[in-house]
Amino acid sequence: MQTVKDNVTALKTRSGELTTSDQEAADTLGKYFQEVYMQEDNTTIDRPAIAPGFQPTALAIDFSRDTVLKH
Repeated sequence: MQTVKDNVTALKTRSGELTTSDQEAADTLGKYFQEVYMQEDNTTIDRPAIAPGFQPTALAIDFSRDTVLKH
């Protein structure tokens, strides 16, 4: 049997206080992840050179249920 929580666990904010609502907890998590994860500038990444006349081919990959279970 699955249980459902009525609210999110209280989180400690940067100021050391505990959140008092689900919205405040969500905002606190959002601010934390914005600080921890940064968006990298990928405009300076070198792109691989493609040989003239290169024609990509489709790969035949079998992702059937049986194949996945087998592996």
